[in-house]
Amino acid sequence: MRKFLLASLFLVFAPQLVAQTVTFEDHFDNNIIADGWTHNYSPWMLWHFGEANSFYEVTDFGSTFGGTNEVNALTRSFAPVSGAFVFESDFRWNDNYWVPLGVSHLRYNLKLSAGSTDIVSIKLTDLDYTHGGDFAISAGGTTTVIATAMPATGNASIVVTRDALNAIHYAITLNGTLYSGSLGSDATAADSAELAITHSSQGGPGRDMLAETYTDFVRLSDGGGSTPTLTISNAVAGQTMDIDVTYASASSRVGLGYSLAGGGPTQTSYGVVPLTPPFNMYPMRNSDANGNVSWQQAIPAAAVGVSAWFVAYDFSTQLFTNGVAIVVQ
Repeated sequence: MRKFLLASLFLVFAPQLVAQTVTFEDHFDNNIIADGWTHNYSPWMLWHFGEANSFYEVTDFGSTFGGTNEVNALTRSFAPVSGAFVFESDFRWNDNYWVPLGVSHLRYNLKLSAGSTDIVSIKLTDLDYTHGGDFAISAGGTTTVIATAMPATGNASIVVTRDALNAIHYAITLNGTLYSGSLGSDATAADSAELAITHSSQGGPGRDMLAETYTDFVRLSDGGGSTPTLTISNAVAGQTMDIDVTYASASSRVGLGYSLAGGGPTQTSYGVVPLTPPFNMYPMRNSDANGNVSWQQAIPAAAVGVSAWFVAYDFSTQLFTNGVAIVVQ
């Protein structure tokens, strides 16, 4: 019987984009904040914001009255987007503005929604005087805290995708380190996006400053092309296991690694991988003209119950596949 266990541990989604249709994008480079957005904020709270240097900048918040949890939000609606999508953004933060290290506070929240229900929510939450905050992503009923105690200054490059099966994946680079993974599934059609910045403690004279944020762009497009995908079948003792990578670059070097120790995550020079050291490599192979490449592995009869973790890497696009965990049957 061909029985195997596939546990999706990890999926890098900085996709190869093919014939994508852009639903909306804003590079904040025309000095018009309300360019397709609705801008909501309380003018009594003396927000400092604007488009400058190709960023949407929110750099201060104050009030003679003091204010808590005041929100500066850009929202926009669009025709419902069903099926696969790619949601992208870059932004920077500076927690040292006018004050000692880490003293500024904020919540930065970028989200994609269906009505009042969030499909994807990305948050940088800074409630601490000693660092720049914690970074988390929520989708499909799952929340993952990617990094805690972020540096007081930094940058984030965000790619969130929904695939043809409505599973949601992310690839987020924080200060040069790539964090990638898979979240839950959500088939809801997206119809709005929001960028909201909230002062997370009381602002005003003599009170906490708002950390600076600089949003470079926000873009939503359809699924377009595909990303490298790893599948494993026939993980059965005494038989030959099939390991296949599809949607790699044509005629590209593809590497395949595995671990018998666990599913990571582990930081490497290529990014964060879903393998626990020590890990091993199969011989490098080249994909065919369609981006497909395969390996076969004979499994000893005594290997029943052995667990192993796998991931592959496309050297042309510098993209990992999803990670796959197997238990030999």
